[in-house]
Amino acid sequence: MTFPAINGDAVFIWNVTGAGYNDPFEYFDGYGWFAATGDQGPAGPALAVGTGFALRTVAGAPTRTWNQTFTVN
Repeated sequence: MTFPAINGDAVFIWNVTGAGYNDPFEYFDGYGWFAATGDQGPAGPALAVGTGFALRTVAGAPTRTWNQTFTVN
């Protein structure tokens, strides 16, 4: 996912079919991203262009910048 995550971050991915957020992927220092459902792995979820998501971070987290690039064929 290349997001500069810190311990305790969680990403919730929008499920269009279910009209709600899926269970979160949580970030753990020393491991990476983890989902209780077993989806993905330490690298975290792969978000397709246009996918909705929400990020929950810990109180007092530093400001971070996340740049993504993609091409349209």
